[in-house]
Amino acid sequence: MKPTDDHYNAKVTVLGENIDHHIREEEGEMFPKARKAKLDTTTLGEALANRMHELQAVMDKGSEVKAKKTAYR
Repeated sequence: MKPTDDHYNAKVTVLGENIDHHIREEEGEMFPKARKAKLDTTTLGEALANRMHELQAVMDKGSEVKAKKTAYR
């Protein structure tokens, strides 16, 4: 969207409210439960980062294939 689009300000406001709600939920509920469960957050974070890189590689490869198909048309 562009700032000049209809309802831009309303959508940005709602987005901000959703982000605030998400942060409050994580800090007030999820993080205390994770601390209480004594999760190894370092290992968990590394596993999530590795998976994110794997998925990004798959998406990038899909984009390359799509670009090649488009170029041949």
